[in-house]
Amino acid sequence: MAVITISRQFGTGGKALGMMIADELGYDFADNDIIQRLAKEANVSAKWIRSFEKEAGSKLSRLVSKMVSKRWLDRVLSDERGYLDEQIYLDYMVLIIAQIADEGNVVILGRGSQYILDDHPDAFHIFMIDEFENRVKFMMEHHKMMEGPATQLVKNEDKRRKQLYQNLMKKDFNDPALYHLVLNMGKIDLQKALKIVHTMITDKTFPKESFAASEKSDIRVLLVDDEETLVEYVSKRLLREGYSVKATFSGEEAIEAANSDDFDVAVVDLKMPGMDGVKTQKRLKQIQPFIQSIILTGHGTIDSALESGREHAFKYLLKPVEYEDLLETINEAYETKMELQNAKFREEVEEIYRSGLGTRGVKKAMNKLQEVYGIS
Repeated sequence: MAVITISRQFGTGGKALGMMIADELGYDFADNDIIQRLAKEANVSAKWIRSFEKEAGSKLSRLVSKMVSKRWLDRVLSDERGYLDEQIYLDYMVLIIAQIADEGNVVILGRGSQYILDDHPDAFHIFMIDEFENRVKFMMEHHKMMEGPATQLVKNEDKRRKQLYQNLMKKDFNDPALYHLVLNMGKIDLQKALKIVHTMITDKTFPKESFAASEKSDIRVLLVDDEETLVEYVSKRLLREGYSVKATFSGEEAIEAANSDDFDVAVVDLKMPGMDGVKTQKRLKQIQPFIQSIILTGHGTIDSALESGREHAFKYLLKPVEYEDLLETINEAYETKMELQNAKFREEVEEIYRSGLGTRGVKKAMNKLQEVYGIS
């Protein structure tokens, strides 16, 4: 199931081409749909999202982010919706675009999708460029604008996009190495661009299944978070890289899973309805003594969390956490778990041989010990 992302310099006809491609291939076209989903997740209006996107990266937006009180930030980090700043906007955008891509057969317009889906095996990234004068002319012809307003609009959009990508993505979105295909719209029209894209997509063989759990995975991860979109996103990223993953959406559900399956690492959100992250990790430790828990927490809760659960957690990570940082911490937690488990296993083996059980007794005890530790 192919995923096509269209990035463009403003005024090159990206939206028009995206709709044409979607119509030609029978794909969904994700533009306003992204706004609607984001508005629903953040509990704000679609009109606010559109207004926010126009201001994103501007001095006004940065000023608002700097002026917002810590109490507001704590509310957001504790999942109380209804507030939006650049970082929260980006966090939701990553989850929503990843979710849309997983549905497959879709054309996604802009919003950093070329970065968010840079390692998606089914994604095909397109970048549309043109000279400034041609882009102004495009706005005049297709949107019935006078030259002055069209010129100012293109300038403003170029500035806004540059600031947004530099501040949030830290990459040059004009770099052709980010894309499978760069279309110079000063050399071709939209119909020619459509033909090129259609040929590239229909000739390219995409994997039928992007995500598959690996039965041979060494690292078994238990995810515990009541935010389903986040759990789904992290699960699929981990599954893609070969981890074995169990997704749960409450502390109680995680405990039930731990009673039936073995896990190496648990990633637990601190603030959840019912059993919170601290209680959850303590119960997990009682059921599986060697499991290592990574706790995700916010600015306002990290001190109390550290006090109440320091001896049980492997590490506390501050939200919003970068995926690469989480992945590195999971690997470190797994190594710690194996070191502790192997040390305890050697200790118990030595105790068996010192016990004077005799040959049969030692063999029976060793078989039992290997069964407990999952060693064949």
